[in-house]
Amino acid sequence: MLLWALAFAIVMGAGCSTPIAGQSDRAAMPSLEGTWGVSLTYYYDGTVTGPSDNLQFLQQFHQDGRAVIYLPQFAGQRFDETRTACAGEWKRSGGQTFDVTLYCLWTEMWVDEPSVPDRILIKVTMDPGGRTWTATPFRYQPFVDGEYLGWPGWGDMRGVRLGIVPIQ
Repeated sequence: MLLWALAFAIVMGAGCSTPIAGQSDRAAMPSLEGTWGVSLTYYYDGTVTGPSDNLQFLQQFHQDGRAVIYLPQFAGQRFDETRTACAGEWKRSGGQTFDVTLYCLWTEMWVDEPSVPDRILIKVTMDPGGRTWTATPFRYQPFVDGEYLGWPGWGDMRGVRLGIVPIQ
């Protein structure tokens, strides 16, 4: 009888440690890794009825936590800037949400000393299927006079996964 109880305990213990399909946290939560087409609307004065801009760009999230935005060169004639990318980091903050911080330089030129990059703070919420995400609101914080300013503006950001397309 003792041998039977010991065998039963070993089998039950082994069965409890084996994940059942669909129960793995890793399998249930898609990752942010990959290339995304991103569109955003930025509301300068913090209201949807005030001045705003619509932008689009490509964004990559790498497995090691790096994040990069690739901005189109001469993204509309309205912006007096030369930047073509922003770089930063991301991490999962829980479930389907991710914290992202990106840093952007407005220009490659500097006079007395190098400038401190502006930053973008983003809280990404991914859909359960891992194909799209939203970030509302995201915040853009310029670095002015030795500190990051909290502009009243905010924006809506949307990402769509750009997957691998096999050549036929």
